[in-house]
Amino acid sequence: MNRPVTVCDAGPIIHLDELGSLDLLRDLGTLLVPESVWQEARQHRPNLALNSLPAAHLTAAVEDAALQAATFMDLPAGETDGLILMCKHSGDLFLTDDLKARATALVLNFRVQGTLGLLLRGAREGWRDRVAIREILLNLPTLTSLHTTNLIRREALQLLEAQP
Repeated sequence: MNRPVTVCDAGPIIHLDELGSLDLLRDLGTLLVPESVWQEARQHRPNLALNSLPAAHLTAAVEDAALQAATFMDLPAGETDGLILMCKHSGDLFLTDDLKARATALVLNFRVQGTLGLLLRGAREGWRDRVAIREILLNLPTLTSLHTTNLIRREALQLLEAQP
């Protein structure tokens, strides 16, 4: 059986690194990181090392069908390259915190998850204590550069509490 393919945008890398939680990217199969995404992540997190991302592979994007949709949505290079890689490699999951990239991925019928989803997954899988994840969600604006609304954080807290 082939390993699943996950393509990562810069946001989740940056925000998980800010939280010291890059290990939450584990068990996602092969993690493809477009070169443009890696450059953006390193711009924000200069000490970041590629080997700190589980099963990560730096990959050049090649123009594909996603380019037209991404261009229509006026997405930056990293998000566009990520969507192109999703098409090229029949990706199973696209990791992004960008709302336009998420909307474009959903139009292209891709599964999408962001930093908050990865944090909830960490609690669900038992990799992080629920109390610790709750504290992160409550204090997210002071802990990371991730921009979220109070509503989104409340919904994430509700999902955390509802997990078995």
